[in-house]
Amino acid sequence: MSYYYERTVDFENLSYEKTVYFFQKVTKCYLEQVFTLSNSNPNVTNMNRKNIDKIIALSRMLNKNYEMFKLDAESDTGFLLQSWISIGAVLEGCLQSFLKIYYYSYDNQPVRNTKGKKIKIEELKSYQLVEYFFSGDGIIQNGEFDKNNIDNIRVQRNLVHFFVGETIATWDNLNVSIKMVIEILLDLISRLPELEDENGSVSLCDENLYSEVYKMKHQWFLLKSI
Repeated sequence: MSYYYERTVDFENLSYEKTVYFFQKVTKCYLEQVFTLSNSNPNVTNMNRKNIDKIIALSRMLNKNYEMFKLDAESDTGFLLQSWISIGAVLEGCLQSFLKIYYYSYDNQPVRNTKGKKIKIEELKSYQLVEYFFSGDGIIQNGEFDKNNIDNIRVQRNLVHFFVGETIATWDNLNVSIKMVIEILLDLISRLPELEDENGSVSLCDENLYSEVYKMKHQWFLLKSI
């Protein structure tokens, strides 16, 4: 028998502020675990503390931008666009860091450029990461995540460019996308390897943080059997 987590109605109805709070905690929990794992393996490169802290800081911008928007609604477009840029950068960084942990698998099946040369993980573009993770034969194949919806985050992020004239999606749309990224990060956390020493399993992140994320996960999702 296999199991999966299903969204609750309460999760679907979470306000933007509560969604972002959950997102910030999940992002930090995931990245702290990745950082601990990377420190245990000398073959994992370019995973320094500065890179981890940068992505965590970007996750916090989602709340700060919304607070600024409420104070200055006339600047809605700017704060909203900055938030789409932040969520896109967080997702990109988290997917790249996951591949770093499983670098040996990526080396066996890498993304290649038009000349057939392997593209380094840190050089992968957002659309390449989405394809690698969420295509029919990608890493995550359970069908829970719509590749087009995930790729829309990249589309919204790219609206920063001057000659891209599409309308920026709303705060409500952003809330929906953040919830999707939360589910992706929870999925990635479940796929991370365990770390052990002579005393047994090693905690991969702060236990209080992990407990809070675990509690929220079981508050907002229901465990179902297939």
